[in-house]
Amino acid sequence: MESTQLPNLQGMELRPEFVMLDIDVGSSTQALELIAGRLLKEGMVTPDYPAAILKREEEFCTGLKFDEMGIALPHTYPEYVIKPCIAIGVLRNPVTFRSMGMPDVPCDVEMIFMLGVTDAEAQLNFLKLLMSALRSSGKLRALKTCKTENELAELFKTYFA
Repeated sequence: MESTQLPNLQGMELRPEFVMLDIDVGSSTQALELIAGRLLKEGMVTPDYPAAILKREEEFCTGLKFDEMGIALPHTYPEYVIKPCIAIGVLRNPVTFRSMGMPDVPCDVEMIFMLGVTDAEAQLNFLKLLMSALRSSGKLRALKTCKTENELAELFKTYFA
């Protein structure tokens, strides 16, 4: 499938192969392992990336409650990433993450935006851009209702055009 670079997002790559719809898991750990495994299979991250994602999530929680739904923005250190990328997972049923900045507060998550960032300095700017784009009314629901991986990837790109 065609590779899509998102120039407004520090060249993060998004392909339909990085999108997973209707993920049926019972925990945040299972969801993270599944999505990280996809990035590994696609050659975007190192073999240590899945374990690094889980470890980082324990140290720095990534659940965020938006008006439309809860999301998670898991990421880890640049040394585990081969090429900058983003994977998107849409969960069949919400799973509980711990809230960013408030680890004692649970956050029911319906979508996961897993980041593979190779530049630690650009990571914060990227997260700000992503959160700003996703806060706009209707955008998360629109992503969640996409029927195909390609449709979701193409819609997501329009948020940063």
